[in-house]
Amino acid sequence: MSARLWGLALLVVTVVADWLAVVVVLTMTRGAVVVAHVDDCSQGRGGMCSGTWTDAGGRHRSGEILGAGYSSVGQDTRVHLGALGPIAQGAWGMVAGLVSVAAVADLALIVVAWWFWRRRDVVSGHRVRA
Repeated sequence: MSARLWGLALLVVTVVADWLAVVVVLTMTRGAVVVAHVDDCSQGRGGMCSGTWTDAGGRHRSGEILGAGYSSVGQDTRVHLGALGPIAQGAWGMVAGLVSVAAVADLALIVVAWWFWRRRDVVSGHRVRA
């Protein structure tokens, strides 16, 4: 794989990681808080839990609940509703991990962009000595 393809792949990963981090942080800070009932957690689905809740519009919903754990099965728990669905209120560890991944991807993208910039200047002979 060429260096340009690696750079493009890193750009895509960075954009996706940043978007996910922003959506999750906005959900946790501004999403409507409702009570969800956690029905089941299954390792076969990546440790995801499923449950039911009533959204802010009064509609009954069911599906995956991000950040809910095995200790929540059979219990009601507060969740924040957002673009990715409900996220358990105590899932700040997951949020911190996602924001950390996004920050590392951003730093890697900056380093790779700097490397490409320096390489371009050296190849073209326009490098200015300080």
